[in-house]
Amino acid sequence: MKTLLLISRKPLMKCGTIPYRIIRISIRQVLTMALLMSLGSCIKEEFNSDVFDPTLQINPGVAVPIGWAKYRLDEILFDSINPGELVIGQDGFISFIYNQDLISVDASEIISIPDIMPDPISINTPIQIVLDSSMGVIEYLDTIDIPIALNNTTGAEIDRIVIEFGLLNINVTSDVAGLMWIARFSIIGIPIQQITLGDLDLSATDTLESETIPLNPSNVLRVSVILNLLPPTDESTLIIDPGPLIDIVISLTEMDYSVIYGYLGSFAIDVGPRILPVNFYNGLEEGTFSFTEPSLKIEFLNSFGLPISIDLLDLQAIGSDGSTTQITGDSIPGPSNERIIAYPRPGQEGMSISDSILLTRDNTDNLFDILETSPVGISMEVNGSTNPAGENHDNFILDTSSLFISSVLILPMQGYADLLLISDTLDFVFGTFYDHPPEEIKQLIFRINFKHQFPVDVDLQLYFTDDSYMVLDSLFHDPADQRKIVEAAPDENGDGIADEFEPAPIEIPLSQEQIDNISESHHIIVKGRITTSGYDSQPLENVRFYSFYYFNAHIGAIAELEINSDGL
Repeated sequence: MKTLLLISRKPLMKCGTIPYRIIRISIRQVLTMALLMSLGSCIKEEFNSDVFDPTLQINPGVAVPIGWAKYRLDEILFDSINPGELVIGQDGFISFIYNQDLISVDASEIISIPDIMPDPISINTPIQIVLDSSMGVIEYLDTIDIPIALNNTTGAEIDRIVIEFGLLNINVTSDVAGLMWIARFSIIGIPIQQITLGDLDLSATDTLESETIPLNPSNVLRVSVILNLLPPTDESTLIIDPGPLIDIVISLTEMDYSVIYGYLGSFAIDVGPRILPVNFYNGLEEGTFSFTEPSLKIEFLNSFGLPISIDLLDLQAIGSDGSTTQITGDSIPGPSNERIIAYPRPGQEGMSISDSILLTRDNTDNLFDILETSPVGISMEVNGSTNPAGENHDNFILDTSSLFISSVLILPMQGYADLLLISDTLDFVFGTFYDHPPEEIKQLIFRINFKHQFPVDVDLQLYFTDDSYMVLDSLFHDPADQRKIVEAAPDENGDGIADEFEPAPIEIPLSQEQIDNISESHHIIVKGRITTSGYDSQPLENVRFYSFYYFNAHIGAIAELEINSDGL
């Protein structure tokens, strides 16, 4: 039996798709109702069944809303790109920012004071000494120079050290039997130890804590020694021949500094290969976006109080296949292009000074071109060397001094594009739409209404799939069909922001083959490829993208059904 279709919407809407149900009323019912309604009217002639055509053709029309697709640009990007990398300015302008910490170096990891164990020093008498109880105290004055060095630096000339903690160890021995003496030690006026000995060996340790130790001359810790020889307390006489009176060994151990002043020499701060991941291109299903104002910044936060020259070595873009391409340009620091980063000066101890190296399209040879290849990362080595100009006694370093190096790739979403940006799925169960043979559909037209603010053309395609998302057919078969191009929204007032735009709706008739193909469909996959106007021509159009840009599409179908009354 042939049926007449009436379509009504359900009040419930879900996932951008308007469900529908079909009310079927048979032609027999319609004719019966018509006859009953006519009984109460005046019958002018008798009905003749012989003149009734049993194959009467009835062509009802049906308009069915299938669903809508609503997209905001920021929501599309959040779904496809790591949200932590998407930054929206106060005006809504979109940028992608990729950060990577490269290294953090503490001074205490590089510069240290090694344990110092010098050879014994003797205090000698050049003449014979005769000591008896009638004599007074005999005093000897002397100095002991202890060389001070630093680990991991070359050519340092230290002027003074603020010792946080350290041990000064004194060992005194004498081969003169019966000698009584008192020894006092000091470091340029800082008393350390007073040791009273008989004829025995003695060791003592003094703790240095929060002491400022001057080194004069540079790299030399000068210890003053006052040696008092005491006469015998009895009536004996002590004869001392020329030669050593006492032997002294002064050592420094467990030395930790708070601050070191002077010329700290030359030492290296090297950062091995590090990679800055670039995830933007990974999130794209296909195509690319050409960023016209990219920048790569190497940032420094430095509390080392001395000049540090920076070299950027092996600055390379990494392709998806693992290949590398060198980023070049005269602005990239290297052996022939010295760059000294900012550092704290005397009086700024404990302060951290910021600095950066900014590489752009304008000051590099190929940063823009390399980003055109959709890299997955940028690799770099950062090497630093101190005091490139030589001796400078204004250096200082704290045990807490540090150099923090990071990298940031900034991609403002301004440029030109040819990429697949829109991808969505709508429910479309053909069997619910029409559960009779598809050949009863004389004509099926898909109608799409658009309203958007995208400043680029959108190349639209709809794919019909079965319940396992296998593609059965598509809406557009001709790649050159201009109806699938949704025209870019214009900038009417010239403020750089696209205005709301509502182009004329499009209507796409389906062939009978397409109708047959989609009769088992369960879903419609919407694909939208954005293309900057004039992408394949010169000059390329440069547009800016804002988070509030949107793209709306309302999709419906108009069906004409061919129904006859044969068999009523």
